Amino acid sequence: TSLVAGVSGEKEKWTALISDDGVQDITCSVKAASVGGDCTGRFYVKGTLVEGDFAAWVFLPTKGYTMGGYRTSSMTYVEGIVFASDTVFASSAALSLARLNAGGVSSYTKGYAVGGKNGSNLSTVIDGIVFANDSSFNPAASLSVARNHASAVSSVDKGYVMGGYIGSPTDTVEGLQYSDETSFTIAATLSLARDGASGTNSDVKGYSTGGWSLADIDGIVFADESSFNVTAALSTIRGYGGGTNSSVKGYAMGGYNTSTIDGIVFADDTVYVAAATVAAGRYDVAGCSSADKGYVLGGYKGSSYGTIDGIVFADDTSFAPAVALIQPRYALVGVQG
Repeated sequence: TSLVAGVSGEKEKWTALISDDGVQDITCSVKAASVGGDCTGRFYVKGTLVEGDFAAWVFLPTKGYTMGGYRTSSMTYVEGIVFASDTVFASSAALSLARLNAGGVSSYTKGYAVGGKNGSNLSTVIDGIVFANDSSFNPAASLSVARNHASAVSSVDKGYVMGGYIGSPTDTVEGLQYSDETSFTIAATLSLARDGASGTNSDVKGYSTGGWSLADIDGIVFADESSFNVTAALSTIRGYGGGTNSSVKGYAMGGYNTSTIDGIVFADDTVYVAAATVAAGRYDVAGCSSADKGYVLGGYKGSSYGTIDGIVFADDTSFAPAVALIQPRYALVGVQG
């Protein structure tokens, strides 16, 4: 049988496919709007009777966060947005090191700022925010190579920073294991060295889209950490844009000298131009995703912007809530939880 995930906490019963007494191991997949999850259940069966219920859970982010960035100098500042009401708030958390252009990855419980730049120095630092209480944390792990402007993606149990700038553009990929907060490098590389790409992910792949003077799309397959290269390209060269995703599509939003948004259909890796646009053609923006919308926050276009806008996943239309960042800035990093 199959279980259709419902609201968080919903319980549904299973009917066994095999009527023999004994123990059956059942594996299911739970997919959420922004990140998927896996779960396993162990059920004792007598005939076709299932003894016990399966509690179906779904991870749906309730808040987005912007961390760090630049205004008159690099910042440690963290700010949040409540998705249900589109209200903004200043978080009590702060980064352990002021920096800009970090990569942002999210587990179910924490948002990580990975690498970046402090003054003229590239950084290996990994730190961030605990979603439950908006507190700061700073794990012992660090990147093996200091980098900024990397594209960042998240699987269920790991985060990855792909490419970026390490003194020159790079094609290397590093990961962070969420369970024990250890960092690691992987053998796979991007198809070409790039910095300033944006990251978006399905539940099975992480995509690196565009980059400085580039429209290419490639990335990694989460299951075996192998490389892949999408045949399709973005509709335009797109550097320093924002990445968001629904459960079925990823979006590369804005970027240097463009206000357009490209969509990637995860099922077949086709690319199309969405109807929505990014206000003022901002770049060095942050991206974060709720269950139904992709947000683009802050950015630069001649000056620091506090603008918040984005795309409605259901129909690819633009939206612009009547709020702005408390601290307008650019080169900030976005996470959600």
